[in-house]
Amino acid sequence: KYLVNERPFAASILQKQPYDKLLLDLINEGKDSLDKVLLMVMAHNKLSERGDAILAMLREMVAAEGSGMSCMYVPDMRNEEDMDSAVYHKICELSNLPSSASMAGDYGNVRYPA
Repeated sequence: KYLVNERPFAASILQKQPYDKLLLDLINEGKDSLDKVLLMVMAHNKLSERGDAILAMLREMVAAEGSGMSCMYVPDMRNEEDMDSAVYHKICELSNLPSSASMAGDYGNVRYPA
């Protein structure tokens, strides 16, 4: 859900779209369900806390890999072919979040460790 929610915000950073324009676009796209738009923006406003949760999960995965307990989370992370592709692709997507901070967010705390 983190990535689903953050994709529009990350895309706006990459496109150098003004934050108010992004919000207007989200409202226009979701005009039939403004409650979903509101929940999306509220979740995004907690980006720092949500990023901390993702960071904790990444640290746990790395710690498990180092201890030989990675089978509890994902297969061996050293080899892309061995890792569950869904987990691998999500980590890759996290690592490709924008590196520059803007009004739409700052993904550095999640991007770099991924």
